[in-house]
Amino acid sequence: MSDNSPQSEWLGYCSNVHAGTSFAQTRQNLQQHALEVKRELGIDHPMGIGLWLSSDAVAELDDSQACDEFRDWLQQVELVPFTFNGFPFGDFHQKEVKHAVYHPTWAESSRLDYTVMLAQIMDKILPVEISGTPMSGTISTLPLGWPENPNSAMLPRDLSDRSQRFLPQLVSPEFLSQATSNLDRLAEQLELIEQKSGRRIMVCLEPEPGCLLETAEDLCRFFDSYLLDRSPALDARIRRYLGVCHDICHSAVMFESQASAIEQYRQLQLEIGKVQVSSAVKMVRPKSADVLQDNRWFESALLPFSEPKYLHQTVIQHQQQIQFFEDLPLAMQYMETLNSSEWELRVHFHVPIFLSEINGLETTQHEIVLFQQSLDQSSSTVQHWEIETYAWGVLPQRCKFDRLSEGIAQEWRWLTAIGKS
Repeated sequence: MSDNSPQSEWLGYCSNVHAGTSFAQTRQNLQQHALEVKRELGIDHPMGIGLWLSSDAVAELDDSQACDEFRDWLQQVELVPFTFNGFPFGDFHQKEVKHAVYHPTWAESSRLDYTVMLAQIMDKILPVEISGTPMSGTISTLPLGWPENPNSAMLPRDLSDRSQRFLPQLVSPEFLSQATSNLDRLAEQLELIEQKSGRRIMVCLEPEPGCLLETAEDLCRFFDSYLLDRSPALDARIRRYLGVCHDICHSAVMFESQASAIEQYRQLQLEIGKVQVSSAVKMVRPKSADVLQDNRWFESALLPFSEPKYLHQTVIQHQQQIQFFEDLPLAMQYMETLNSSEWELRVHFHVPIFLSEINGLETTQHEIVLFQQSLDQSSSTVQHWEIETYAWGVLPQRCKFDRLSEGIAQEWRWLTAIGKS
């Protein structure tokens, strides 16, 4: 087993799969689901958990007594919240989430305040020492936001030439200035936490299809253009406290090479603070004589994944082009116009990572294997691994388990098994 495999570091599943925005609901969900996962897996030692706290729950935990009681309970039941998901701010399980998950942006003070409070809570509730040293933590966050001036959502956007996508074309100078300032202030606050408690907490920007930073290339360009090369002291602070959250599903949807992404981060000396282990829906249309019949079958197979709660960004590769669509229904309309004999479609729909096919369609499960292989071959390391299949509630019915914990435990087993190969 390699040193970079999930078993040799901290592994957990992301609790954003649990509905509920209050702190009471958060604790109840951990009691009901996380402890059941622990039992399912037969874990008799502290188990990692990726904690999601809504802005409402964070406000409740601002009370020091509540925070201390939560810390004591976590230690009692042996759950270790080594990483937080700081991307969703509000109710991640409301009837329709869609673009709301990208607000507030990093240009808004409320995003900074929320993230700083997450870091302060993490500092209070993480174990003081693991193996004699203060335990570090990571927090994933959104990649600045969604474009203010996007292209028409009804038309495909060509992704073939990434160099043509510039941040100043997508948002105002004021947005970029404020986002940079807020991230600088965040790094300062994280440095203060480490100076006070000895605990290093890194906030990791998470590229996502359609967002301002949707690939490793975008993220590196942002760091290089706005956050780095201002002074040695600033560079050191930025690299220590701001890093990368690499979501394998997001990367796969963008047809991004896992090895290339790792190498780009390494060259810019950006740390991959955490990896979100996730898989997307994939459809490959091989050469066929009956294009119309195939398209009808594909549309029927995709329909269960065209649900109204979450945004399901979709990318289609055909005839040397890579076309981006803001949501799956738009891509399905475009499919009807394709006469090409071969094309491949990938959908941002987080499906159970142990499935290589779902509802008659393929998944990007192999990208998880490719990421681990590429990491092993590079000089990069990852300390924090988080299984992030948040879409269990909107999966086709036949893909669900009677108990959520069963599905999560099966994902955990699959991931640790490939870590041994």
